[in-house]
This record gives sequence, structure tokens and C-alpha cells, in this order.
Amino acid sequence: MIQLRRLAALGALLTLGACAGDKGITDPDKQRTPSLEAAIIAAALGQSTANDVLLFQAVTLQLDRKTAAAQRSALPSLDITYGGLDCTYNNMRLRFVCPAVAMDSMTLSAEYALYNGFGIAQEAYDDLTTASAQVWYKAFGNLVNPTGAANIDRVRTLTVNGLSGTESERTFGGFGTDQATGSIEGSSGKDYVLSATTIATNVVYGIPFASNVWPRSGTLTTQSQLDVTELGVTTTTHKSVTITFNGTQLVNMDVGSTGFTLDLATGGVVAR
Repeated sequence: MIQLRRLAALGALLTLGACAGDKGITDPDKQRTPSLEAAIIAAALGQSTANDVLLFQAVTLQLDRKTAAAQRSALPSLDITYGGLDCTYNNMRLRFVCPAVAMDSMTLSAEYALYNGFGIAQEAYDDLTTASAQVWYKAFGNLVNPTGAANIDRVRTLTVNGLSGTESERTFGGFGTDQATGSIEGSSGKDYVLSATTIATNVVYGIPFASNVWPRSGTLTTQSQLDVTELGVTTTTHKSVTITFNGTQLVNMDVGSTGFTLDLATGGVVAR
């Protein structure tokens, strides 16, 4: 039976992931990157991807069954409020609604729905009949620290399949948007606005989660627009970004024609 685990610690990590790379972006002379634009996009989307992976992990961890027998949970079984608060089932919306949680200067909120094999919403998780779930997640707020500041607005809609029976994998798909505005560390007077739309395709996690912490396969594909403003002049750059999962902590990130290695645990990137 799925246990109602509290993910406050994981939520704290999620918030820190949102904060770490969005507070300020380092100029390319401090990283081995060929352009300022590529450095900004890689750094910001690296942190966003680390957030996505933590969300994948939170969902997978809570849906990692401890028994093979079909059992039914009488209470909500996917607590993703990051503050230890229970989500409640809304009969009108046919989904669980989790209370918004304030963490530092960020606000996190989430909702989720459970479905059987016919796509019918369920009021509780069932090991045998629950076939899929959908998660709606939002994080927004203002981040301030000595090295810079950023306003963050991040939205995700995810679907996870492979829940019924004794499947050995969970497969995620979905989409989301990001907008980050902030200053570029080391470049006085340079500000940026990054807008991005991301599609998750066939992101696979193995079961049990304990031995499958990182996505086995799948991609995140992002279309980004970066506006950098200095002395009233704005330069716009469009880049397609592809992140390819491989079952390990270090994965390839391609920002246009520029290659990076992304650390999924920290969101940090280095040119390759």
C-alpha cells in the first residue's frame, strides 16, 4: 500500500533548485561557453530541469508500491504539497487539490488526478486499477540575494503512465512554461528576460525508485526566447534546447549548436 510520505525535505530542495540558478547568471568568461546568450539559457534551463527531475522523483517515489497485492488507499496517496499538508479530493473538479505552500519568497502549489484504465477519475489510489496520473504544478515568486535577483514563474502539466498491475517502469510526458527575469552577474546594467516552453517526451523511470534515481531515457525539448537589455537596447535570441536522459546524473544539453553537460542534482552546466 502506498504510504503518505511527507516530502518537506524534497520540497525544500525543489525550492532551492528554483533559486540557485535563477538568482544571477554568470558571464561566459566565468564558464567555458562560447556566447553570453548560450550561457544564460543553459544556466537558467539547467536549474529548471533540476526542478523537473525533482518533481519526477517525488511522483515516482510516492507511486513506488511496497506490496504486489492489490490494495486501496482510503486517503489521498500522492502528497506533493512540499509542506507536509494533505491534499483533498474535489468532487467537482475530479482531482486532488493541495494547499499552496510558501517557502522563503516562493509559492508552490500542486493538484493531481488519478485515473483507471478507462480514463475515469478515481477518488483514491488502487494498486490494481489505477493506470495513470496527471499533475499540475506551479512555482512563482521573487528571489533576492547578494549576487542578484530574479522573478520566477514556472508551470508544469505532467502525465505519468504505467501504474496499474506490476509494471517496472513509469513513463512521464507533458509540457510547461517558464519565465525568468533577472540580472546578469558580473555584467553591471545587463538584465534578461527568458521565456521558455518545454515538452517532456517518454521520460522513463525504473522501479524500484531506490535503484533508479535518474530518468532512464526520454527528452526535454524547449523553445526559448532570451531578451538581454543593456543601456536601453534589447537583443533577442531564440534557441532550441534538447536535454537527453541516460539513466545517470550527468546528461547532455544542446543549446542550439552549443553542447553542455548538465548535472541533474545541482542544475549546474559546463560546456563540452
